[in-house]
Amino acid sequence: MVKKWVYSSFLYLLIISLLGILLRWKMVEPVWPELSFMHIVHAHSHVAFLGWVYILINAVFIQHCFPAGFSERRAIKIYYFLLHVSVIGMLFSFSYQGYGLISIGFSTLHAFLSYYFAYQFFIHRNTHPKGIVRSFYQAAVWFNLLSSLGPWGLAIAGATGLGNETINNFFIYYYLHLQYNGWFTFVIIGIIYHLLASERNLQYRWVKWQFGLLAVSVIPSYLSSALWLLSQPIFVAIGLIGSLLQFISISMLLMMTAKLLWKRERSFSLRLLLSVSLASLGVKSLLELMGAWPLLAYAIYDSRQVIIAYLHLTLLGFITTFLMYFSGKVYAQSKITGPYVAFYLLGVVSMIILLFLAGLLQWMQWPLPKGIWMSLLGTGILTTLGIVGFFIDIQRGFRVSN
Repeated sequence: MVKKWVYSSFLYLLIISLLGILLRWKMVEPVWPELSFMHIVHAHSHVAFLGWVYILINAVFIQHCFPAGFSERRAIKIYYFLLHVSVIGMLFSFSYQGYGLISIGFSTLHAFLSYYFAYQFFIHRNTHPKGIVRSFYQAAVWFNLLSSLGPWGLAIAGATGLGNETINNFFIYYYLHLQYNGWFTFVIIGIIYHLLASERNLQYRWVKWQFGLLAVSVIPSYLSSALWLLSQPIFVAIGLIGSLLQFISISMLLMMTAKLLWKRERSFSLRLLLSVSLASLGVKSLLELMGAWPLLAYAIYDSRQVIIAYLHLTLLGFITTFLMYFSGKVYAQSKITGPYVAFYLLGVVSMIILLFLAGLLQWMQWPLPKGIWMSLLGTGILTTLGIVGFFIDIQRGFRVSN
């Protein structure tokens, strides 16, 4: 039964939403000065990636890719327990010490747990879904494994004294790129094709091309995120080609699946979640293509607010919103309370717009008005209210299914 996995993931989503409110509050007033702003940022991001998204993906895989009763095995129960130890450990240790011995220890524990889950995933490959869904899920796991080279590189650079801001950013961006554009994106697209498994109007010949283009694009498109370090013409060209292939693949995905998913969905609230998620994916891929041009890439790298806006567009607008759509459809039995979805979407969309506005003002070297931070605090509260209501609907859905 995946219920406890889903509940756990949504509890972590609620925690990171509350941390987000705290961060916005600290930008308005100096509340809890003993808590470092950047330490909370590190806790916020680690719990988002390795708590909320990772555990919900585990729930999806346990449902789709493993034999019945897999989650009740003793080894998997221990794995589940240790996941919580690592995530809760990161939550508190990053909050109080940032990157330190204890927080790195909990992060390392999570990395080894992810290796164990990948091992279990591949030894049970005979129970994986057939066809293109299998391809996306398996590619996702490989990209997750490859992304772990980023933190290891960061640790080695620090241990050998070679670490500096440029090298550290190189490994951090590598990790983020393969998480966002590899692990998370491939899982979500696999879920999309799983939902459309019985759809006769889907042209699987083009779906295979879409998968191939996206898989080939992931590593080369990373170079577009590292032009501030790898600025030679050959790296610029490879990065641009990778970003172009990614944009073509995402465009194919949206053209082939968006209308089909929309027609199949009867809940208006879930349609809104789906629409915002897919729109965010399209905007994200367009921005990444634009960012492959060196002049714009340097401007983006110099603007912290633009980077933050992009990260929220991807993790909140695309990934989190899609996972909420999927959870509402599957776990809440499509019985989603409309006002809570409205709170969530109003908060998310407004937050992303305000963050990009802050980035634009920063580019223009204009002072950022305090009203932006007040408004962002409001969007964080709206988003959190929506998540609370959504979690209640998930619980109701599980009770109905039982």
